[in-house]
Amino acid sequence: MFGIFLGRGLVAVIAWLNSPSEEDRIVAQLRSLARTVSFEPDAVPTEILVREERILAYLTEDAQD
Repeated sequence: MFGIFLGRGLVAVIAWLNSPSEEDRIVAQLRSLARTVSFEPDAVPTEILVREERILAYLTEDAQD
């Protein structure tokens, strides 16, 4: 019985240690945003429109009415 609880506790601790922290998630979002807003000089207009939509999604994702 004790072994089962110990095993479950060990699995829970390992899962908790492997989950990304809030700072890791924020850094990942900022890197993604930086890649999205970085336009190449020869960007195709349709690519620019797609990126504009992504930028708008980043900025309005957490907005509330």
